[in-house]
Amino acid sequence: MAMTLEDVLSVNLVLVGVELLHEPDMVERFRNELAHDLRLEVGMVVLGATGVPEPSRILTMSRDRIQLTLHASRSTIAREYPDDLGLTRLAHVADRAIELTNLEGKAPQAFGYNMELVFDQDSGQPAIQYIGNRLFGNLPTGVPGRNLVGGTGQLIFSDSAGQWTISIQPRFNDSDTRRVFLSLNLHKQEQRFPDEAEIQTTLEQIRQETLAFADRLERAESS
Repeated sequence: MAMTLEDVLSVNLVLVGVELLHEPDMVERFRNELAHDLRLEVGMVVLGATGVPEPSRILTMSRDRIQLTLHASRSTIAREYPDDLGLTRLAHVADRAIELTNLEGKAPQAFGYNMELVFDQDSGQPAIQYIGNRLFGNLPTGVPGRNLVGGTGQLIFSDSAGQWTISIQPRFNDSDTRRVFLSLNLHKQEQRFPDEAEIQTTLEQIRQETLAFADRLERAESS
């Protein structure tokens, strides 16, 4: 019995409090260097914390499946369905977007990484039961005759790397599916820009951490 990786759906780097490529000439230099097929869309985004709308730009690199979502309160550089080369390319694109922006000494308030994955598991149970048993199976229900049907979860850890948040639930919240959706966030409360080497190393680190968590979840069956 095992849980196996099916897809890495997306991965991104988020820089809080800075807007990359905020001038047209910066966008043109970025286009000429990295993506002649670059597509620009301009719109508005509503900030979750305040509900205030803010101008937003989306730069899409279709061939690379990379999208930069840029507005004053944050910049997000994301790639869909990345493989090893995709992680390398994302790190390079993020680094060049930072380097081609004149930020006049401004640094992000914080930064972080996100990754979303889908796993399959062959326990014979739907994912909601699989997750519930492994995360909460040892907790007493407190009422005779009450049985655990399933569950979802979010776990938050901290270490020298930053704060890790892992969320796990059935894919599409489907109570019948056996597929497991897992997302991981690594938040760094640091006022600096990571360089290309650090971005690439950290992207690989969070992938390995996600795989390790899936393995620990699988082995938790007997605990």
